[in-house]
Amino acid sequence: MHPRVHRALALLDELPDDDERARSELDIQLALSAAYKATLGWDSPEVKAAYYRARELCGRLQLQHQLAPIIFGLWSIHLMHLELPQALQMAQEYLGLSEQSQDADMLLHAWIALGNTCFWMGRIEQSREAMEQ
Repeated sequence: MHPRVHRALALLDELPDDDERARSELDIQLALSAAYKATLGWDSPEVKAAYYRARELCGRLQLQHQLAPIIFGLWSIHLMHLELPQALQMAQEYLGLSEQSQDADMLLHAWIALGNTCFWMGRIEQSREAMEQ
């Protein structure tokens, strides 16, 4: 799968830099992140790079509704690497997205992410408060 996805990215370079190209690249980056997670593991630099590029493209295209799984993936990566300030930022951003969407499952995951991050940062009281939500 990787060679085809990389070829698709190379072909995109030949297209004009417009929203249609950005949407296509977003789809490819998400496919690439899934392929990398399966073959290289969640903590690979390739997964992180694909997620950050996908986040950038969502921002450019104003696709807030597609950001949630990307932000959650970035939270997971930062937490695994004990990059706790970045993990906290992602958990807070994910919580904001989940509150906007009013999706109960997403909100549950957001509070768990925030509580887990606070726990590893030694913020036990904040962790407990988040987990009680």
